[in-house]
Amino acid sequence: MKIMASADEEWERLCRRRDRNRRFKQLLNQRLELWSAERRTQLRQEKDKEEQQRLNEEEHRRQLNVLRQKQEYPVLLTNEKPDPVKLEKVHDALALLETFLEGHLFAVGNRITVADFCLVATVSTMDAAGVDLTKYRNIHNWYERCKGQMRAYDEANGRVIPELAKFVKPKLRL
Repeated sequence: MKIMASADEEWERLCRRRDRNRRFKQLLNQRLELWSAERRTQLRQEKDKEEQQRLNEEEHRRQLNVLRQKQEYPVLLTNEKPDPVKLEKVHDALALLETFLEGHLFAVGNRITVADFCLVATVSTMDAAGVDLTKYRNIHNWYERCKGQMRAYDEANGRVIPELAKFVKPKLRL
């Protein structure tokens, strides 16, 4: 009888152990499902963030086109007098860029993106043309930050701007 009782006890102990293992597996599966759901949500949010950044960069490219409606080219090529209406559009576009840079280190958030490289080319040309950027605090600070942090800025743009300024400033008479 004692052997039978001990076999029954052993059987019960094994059943309890099996039940604990099942419960453990169920809890583990529930945790994995929660983790998977959280991870899927996190990935979805990252994808949404990337999409938002892409949209922001598209918006800044559109702004770049607005900034390109500046008045230098006809004046440079034909020697005509600068049009004050077109110059006002340049300042309107700069004011728009000034508001977009509010609270950000760079054009799209707080890190350099393609938008910054596109915009710095236009803004540096405006600077060379004699457009006063100091009255646009955010643009001025952003421009200086770009010049300091963009690799090879001086090689690609920095040496050209003074030469461009010598040619452009006398014609624009800003």
